[in-house]
Amino acid sequence: KLILLLSVLCFATAFAGDYVVTDMYAKSGCKDADLAVYINSMMKLGCKKNTGGGSLDYKLDGKKLVIDSYTTTDCSGTKAATTDTGMVTGTCVAQGSSSFKIGTMSASVWKGHTTGAGNIFMKNYEGSETCGGDVSMEMVYLSKAQGICMPRGGGSETATWTTTAVTSKEYGSTDCTG
Repeated sequence: KLILLLSVLCFATAFAGDYVVTDMYAKSGCKDADLAVYINSMMKLGCKKNTGGGSLDYKLDGKKLVIDSYTTTDCSGTKAATTDTGMVTGTCVAQGSSSFKIGTMSASVWKGHTTGAGNIFMKNYEGSETCGGDVSMEMVYLSKAQGICMPRGGGSETATWTTTAVTSKEYGSTDCTG
């Protein structure tokens, strides 16, 4: 019985309420040493009411993130449809000279990163430039990311910060030169 319990604990990696988080890496290959930013688009696994009626159940089907639609408000009854989001967890995706990986993270681990020593925590608000309204995305720039070159659009940037200010330099090149 103990072996069965341990094997269940080892393979149960995502739970309802966990956030779907994007890990951004400064270089290709998704190496831990290059991890620079966590991006949380506020998507949680589990059931939630759909604004247009019914409910949506965000879950992992193997490594794929899928959304099951229901006509009820509590994800019960017969499933109306399943939508494949195209997101696959645990797979490193190259993005120019950087890379990213989709994963899940518990709310308590996320909170730990947002308050981590030297990390900078940022929020984006939906349809607002005045820091009000619904939060559409949260980002944690890890302290070790200070000063490293990160691709951005067709160029790149470096950023440094203190507890009171962020200084960002943007470059037209992809390697933070020029």
